[in-house]
Amino acid sequence: MASTDPVKEQILERADIAEVVGQYVHLKSRGGRLFGLCPFHKEKTPSFSVNAERGFYHCFGCSAGGNAIDFVMGVENLTYPEARRMLAEKLGIEIKPEHGAFRQHQEIDRYQIMEAAARFYQRNLESSKPAMEYLIERGLTAEDIKRFGLGFAPPGWDNLLYTIKKNNVPEAVMDELGLIIKSNKKDGYYDRFRNRIMFPIRNAIGRVIAFGGRAMDPDDPAKYLNSNETALFNKSKVMYLLDQAKTIIKERGALAVEGYMDAIMLHKYGFTQAIATLGTALTAEHVHLLRRYTDRYTLLYDGDSAGIRAARRGVELFFEQGLTVKVALLPGGQDPDDYLRKEGVDAMQQLLDHPLDGFEFNLLQEMKDRDPSLPQHKSAIVDGVTPLLLRIPEAFIRNDYVRMLAERIGSDAGALQEAINAKASRTRAPQIRQTSEEPPIQKQTEVHDTMRLQKEALVRLLAFQHGFILPEGMLEAQRPWLFDDAEWAQVLPEWAAAFRVDSRLDKIIETLLGEKPGPKTEQMAVRLSTLFPDNQDASAFLRIIESEGMPNREKELRKMHDEVMAGLQEELNKRRWQQTKLDAQADPMQALKALDQQLFAQKDEPAK
Repeated sequence: MASTDPVKEQILERADIAEVVGQYVHLKSRGGRLFGLCPFHKEKTPSFSVNAERGFYHCFGCSAGGNAIDFVMGVENLTYPEARRMLAEKLGIEIKPEHGAFRQHQEIDRYQIMEAAARFYQRNLESSKPAMEYLIERGLTAEDIKRFGLGFAPPGWDNLLYTIKKNNVPEAVMDELGLIIKSNKKDGYYDRFRNRIMFPIRNAIGRVIAFGGRAMDPDDPAKYLNSNETALFNKSKVMYLLDQAKTIIKERGALAVEGYMDAIMLHKYGFTQAIATLGTALTAEHVHLLRRYTDRYTLLYDGDSAGIRAARRGVELFFEQGLTVKVALLPGGQDPDDYLRKEGVDAMQQLLDHPLDGFEFNLLQEMKDRDPSLPQHKSAIVDGVTPLLLRIPEAFIRNDYVRMLAERIGSDAGALQEAINAKASRTRAPQIRQTSEEPPIQKQTEVHDTMRLQKEALVRLLAFQHGFILPEGMLEAQRPWLFDDAEWAQVLPEWAAAFRVDSRLDKIIETLLGEKPGPKTEQMAVRLSTLFPDNQDASAFLRIIESEGMPNREKELRKMHDEVMAGLQEELNKRRWQQTKLDAQADPMQALKALDQQLFAQKDEPAK
């Protein structure tokens, strides 16, 4: 079965899936494989596996699986053509445009349009003296402006609209991307962003997906304006500058702030692990996104009342997902931009070197203006932090915090633990939020198959012959051929038909038997994608071959082959006998003939 998509073949041959996935998931080596937290469902223990050799990923928790293209489609919410184009561009693979394809609404590359809009804003910034002066006054250089792709949306109503239309992009697509707005007063559209400093918002791999605009007019009621939510952009799931920070985040941990300029200035001064929310408070989706890259988090917020409330809420969100987080508050109500420009890099580093544990931060806020030696104040402090304690899933971590609380307020830890447990039994603990990114997994109804284990063993043998399994210590040149021609061409297909229950497992066996293995000239990911174009079939196949090891000596492999074949034949004989008994009740003479045929067939079978 030759692939009909040569671009796909080139992508799968060149793409390092560990590198592709690693841009989104913090991967760690374990037992010769790479594991991380699945980006497609919520989990605490990594069950997401990447097999770099085979070019495939598989999650043992939600059964998501596939190749590099499938991963990008899923994690970026892209269509197949969009994901294919994205990877091809990164790998330097040319895609010859099909005649008229760009003019078809569904085939238009939305990312190209967003990049064109970003270039338009950047060109206009160069020619806008007031906008450039504003950014320079904020402490940015021409190099900084270029580094972060800043731009300017001119004051007119349709400057961007007509620029993009020159590329034959339909207005409906620009509207879909949030670049223009349909007029309520007359037919037509107008630019969403006008007379604003523009901040391009990029996804984790650097593609422009939205914009943020800062008003130049001081009388504009909307100081900051973001793109509306689109198929590419959900502000609750995106963090500003994550595309630039993700590599450093893996080394230093994540530093979360609240504004575009705060993140930019931190990067400018060397704190390149900084990322920012986009005009919204930190969400459960943001926490879920960050945990793909690191297990260390610091919230750097303004020290005013709004900043303290945001920090306390942020701690709750991390605790709900079983994560610890630290808090660093800026003094005097300053934001990170102000603090860096006034106090300098060393002062900021000192602040970040001594953050408060998230629970301790919340506890200190509850203890403000309260005297723990007074019973009523002590009770109020306990009541204030108990909801946070109840959000901690792990009892042993919760108990450590209870001991800290007991020490701070001068109470017995055991008695305090009993009181908190009693409150927990009376008050339903807050439920961990399910993010919109993680819909409930719809499990496929599987047909009951009494032969499942035998069939899976057969799949592993067939996978070995197809080259998808090479036991540790065995060289490719040592791979033996285990099946004779009659077994492959006749016996196994007959058994597959006899034991078929219309399951995915049966489909996998038929696929493997349908093509006899040849020379291993293609990359494994390409061969796997060719054999199993359905992602669910490929994922199920990978689960089977990775769930159990294979012998690494020919003698043991042949023994495994013989045992599997004998087991299948034994089951087939058993079923024939059962059928013969049933037939005997209806037609004894016909049943005797069938019995004779079975006995002679068994007599003629060669000895193993």
